[in-house]
Amino acid sequence: GGFTRKYSLSSKTGTLLPEFPSAQHLVYQGCLSKDKVDTLIMMYKTHCQCILDNAINGNFEEIQHFLLHFWQGMPDHLLPLLENPVIIDIFCVCDSILYKVLTDVLIPATMQEMPESLLADIRNFAKNWEQWVVSSLENLPEALTDKKIPIVRRFVSSLKRQTSFLHLAQIARPALFDQHVVNSMVSDIEKMILSQCSKN
Repeated sequence: GGFTRKYSLSSKTGTLLPEFPSAQHLVYQGCLSKDKVDTLIMMYKTHCQCILDNAINGNFEEIQHFLLHFWQGMPDHLLPLLENPVIIDIFCVCDSILYKVLTDVLIPATMQEMPESLLADIRNFAKNWEQWVVSSLENLPEALTDKKIPIVRRFVSSLKRQTSFLHLAQIARPALFDQHVVNSMVSDIEKMILSQCSKN
């Protein structure tokens, strides 16, 4: 009902992630190579942009492969960095940035109608995301997983909440465009208020 155009992810094509942290602003413990850190952050930003692009294109299943490829294909010379608390914190900041942009892209800001199939895809993506991340981090330092997972859970929980809300809104929308139904609801609410007032 109404005059709303269905929400489409294609309207978000070309969305770029904002700046990620830079190695020059970090306080290092031990002898971390700034170049290696820069390389790792650049690789991670490219990886995150790839996840975002695939989400925008609706290729949610592909994202699982990118996760596995990135984490399990980590070059040996960068593996020691994955144990460093500063680096782990950087990943977490980057994850938060990615998840914020993903949420903004996947969930329309307005009460725009969303195709049921897209809503189902996003819900499925949210349902699988934690498991995909956990699988991709297998055999990597536990500290990395321990720090990343709470952020993953917040993201998933937020996506699930927002898709549920969208779903409810879409169910309610036709009723709200029907003047007879709206008048009836207003009348019912007025009766409830009056009956509450008369009890007091």
